[in-house]
Amino acid sequence: MASRIPAFALFLAAAIFATTAPAGVPDNWTTAATPHFTFHYHPKAKSRVAPIIENAEDELDRIMDLLGIDKMDPIEVRVARNTHEMAAVKPGAEPPPWATGLAMRSERLILLTLTATDDARVTDAESIFLHEVVHVAEWDAAGGNKTPIWFSEGLAIHVSGEFSFERSRVLIEAAIRNKLLPLSELSDRYPGDGRRVNVAYAQSADIVGWLEETHGPGFLSAVLWRVKNGDEFHAALEGLAGASMRQIQSDWMGRLDVWYRWMPSITGGATLWVLIACLLLFGYVRRRRQARKVYARWEEEEVARQKQMEEILLENWDPNAIPKPSDDKSRVEHEGNTHTLH
Repeated sequence: MASRIPAFALFLAAAIFATTAPAGVPDNWTTAATPHFTFHYHPKAKSRVAPIIENAEDELDRIMDLLGIDKMDPIEVRVARNTHEMAAVKPGAEPPPWATGLAMRSERLILLTLTATDDARVTDAESIFLHEVVHVAEWDAAGGNKTPIWFSEGLAIHVSGEFSFERSRVLIEAAIRNKLLPLSELSDRYPGDGRRVNVAYAQSADIVGWLEETHGPGFLSAVLWRVKNGDEFHAALEGLAGASMRQIQSDWMGRLDVWYRWMPSITGGATLWVLIACLLLFGYVRRRRQARKVYARWEEEEVARQKQMEEILLENWDPNAIPKPSDDKSRVEHEGNTHTLH
C-alpha cells in the first residue's frame, strides 16, 4: 500500500519552502511541502498548521489502506484564518458562508479555515483536514465515478475518525421521533433546512459505520473498487451485501429501532434526555477549552515576536545617536551640529 516514511523526516521535509505561490495564494503566505501535500498558509497560522503537516503523511497512509488505494497524486491545501480569507483563496465561486472545509476533488485542492467567521469559533482544523482528504481519496478509489452523497459524507466522517456528541444526539432524537430520512432522498443532495441536514449527516455517518461493522473490514474499499471498475454504486453495494437497497436500509433502521427505542424504557425517558444534555455540555466545555488554548498560544507567539523585535532594536541602539539638548531650549545638538527647533 502507501509508502511508510517516518513522521519526523516528513516534518523536516515540510520546512522546504517553495519559491513561488500558485495563482490565488497571497505572496506573503508560507508554502511547505510533504511527499503528497503542498500547504499554503499565513505565517501567523504556523502553530496551528504545523501539527496538520506533521501528521499528514501518516494519516494519508491510513486512509489509503482503508480505501484500498496504492497510489495518490499530490494534493494542494490552502489554510485560511477565517471564512472570508478562505473565500478569497478559493478558485471559482465563493464557498457557502457556513463551510469550514472544502475538497475540490478533480482539482486536487483542499481549503480549510481556522475560525468560523460567524461566531469566531475555533475550528477543529485537524479533523476537517482529514475529512476533506477522505473525500479526495474516495474520488481516487472510485476512479472519479459517482457515489451518493450519503455514502461520500458518511465515509468521510467514519474514516477520518470524527466523533460528535451533537451528531449522536441528533441521531437518537430522529430515531425516537421517526424523523430518519430515506436514503433515496440523500443521493444527490442534502436537505436545505438545518434540522434535516443535521439528521442527514448523522445517519450517513452511522450507516457507513454499520455497513463496515456488519460486513467486515475491506467492505467499503470493495464497493469503491467495483465502482471504479464500472459498476453503478447501488449495484456494487447490493452485490457485495447480498441484499437490495430497500433491505439494507430496513436492516439498518431495524438496528436503530432495537437500540434507541429500548433506551427510554431501560433508562426512563427523563434520564435519557438528561444523558443527552450531559453529552452536549461535555462537548461544549471541550470546545471552549480548546479555543482558550489556541487563543493563549496565539498570545504567547505575539509576545515572543514583540520581544524579538525589541531585542533587535536594542542591538542596534546607539546612545550617541540620541539628540542632546543645549542650554537654549529651542536648539538641540546632534552629531556635532546644532539644530533649531521650529
